[in-house]
Amino acid sequence: MGSNVSTEQEWSQAEPKNQAEPKSQAEPRRQAEPKSLAELKSLLELLSLAELKSQAVLKRLAELKSLAELKSLAELKSQAELKSQAVLKRLAELKSLAELKSQAELKSQAVLKRLAELKRLAELKSLAELKSQAELKSQAELKSQAEQEKCQTEKCYDPRDSTLTFVDREDEFDFLCEGFKSRRALMSCGHAVTPMSLTKWCRRLLDEGKSRFTCGQSGCDVEWPYSEVRKMALLTSEEMEYFEETSASNAIKHHFDAKLCPGCSTSVVRKETSNLSVRCAVCTADKGRAYEFCWQCLREWKGPAPRSDRCENDGCCNEPLKTLKNCLDIIFQSVRGVTGCPSIRACPTCGSLLEHDRIKCKNVVCTQCRKEFCFVCLKLSVECLKTSSYYIPCSSGVAPRQTSIPVWKKE
Repeated sequence: MGSNVSTEQEWSQAEPKNQAEPKSQAEPRRQAEPKSLAELKSLLELLSLAELKSQAVLKRLAELKSLAELKSLAELKSQAELKSQAVLKRLAELKSLAELKSQAELKSQAVLKRLAELKRLAELKSLAELKSQAELKSQAELKSQAEQEKCQTEKCYDPRDSTLTFVDREDEFDFLCEGFKSRRALMSCGHAVTPMSLTKWCRRLLDEGKSRFTCGQSGCDVEWPYSEVRKMALLTSEEMEYFEETSASNAIKHHFDAKLCPGCSTSVVRKETSNLSVRCAVCTADKGRAYEFCWQCLREWKGPAPRSDRCENDGCCNEPLKTLKNCLDIIFQSVRGVTGCPSIRACPTCGSLLEHDRIKCKNVVCTQCRKEFCFVCLKLSVECLKTSSYYIPCSSGVAPRQTSIPVWKKE
């Protein structure tokens, strides 16, 4: 538009110069001037439109370029993602393969370890079998040797002895099933023995403090004279000496409640059964002072006296009372409804400790005094059976654990 204005001014300024021109020439020129302005204006508008269109085209081109770039970027991104997924998938496959390989290695190691263990077990089993075979062979050899020695050292009856009554049956006193080789002969009570089984049984009686030799079969209380035992057991001179001395010592203890003094080995009789402190007259005279020893631990008395439980010596305790206190309860197989009964009792007559075998009835016979009493209520059977029977609970209930040992008052 600025160019049109300047042109008009130029033309206005030029008019005076041309005033001299003829009128007929000026009019056509004036008519042409507006036409040129319109064309210029139209051209300017077209130019402006062209510029606008060019700008729009450029803008569109920029947009298309941007879209192309975005599309390219998207395609690149998609390709990258696909490549990344492929890489991840490959990594997962490699990881899976690594895990499978690791598992296979572990399994292989486990198999090798198991094979090694099985091999070791087979070796140990083989060694154990070899050892067992060697032991069995050794045991067989030892047994054979023992049997040979036994045949050489075992006491046997003379088959030509007409004073003996031989029988062809089991040795009824072979309680440990040792299988003695001698022939069997009858005792006066009618039970079959061998010299070895009879010797062992009688020695057991002496070691338990007995002074008499009685039959050990259930229901048989026959007492054998020492002469019969000596003959039937084929006692040696050493055995006869032991039997006679031990029997006499046990008899003294049994009838007079006597023990050997630890100071002089003299037999001392206890007068007061409730007092463990006992004075030895021989030691008192020899030492010139009162010498007392403990009836329980058989050491010189220590501490105040009299006492019925223990002296002050270390380790002095009443073992039978300790046993009565700590023994387990018994469960009878044939007597129902009895609970809390100790499995070991002191005989209410003589004080000997007895253990019930849990079978049969509740009544037992003391091996020392031969008295029968109830293991549950501790009454003599003749008293217990007045209100009860052998296989039912006692009317007076279960007697408590004993806290003292009864002293046998011999008639």
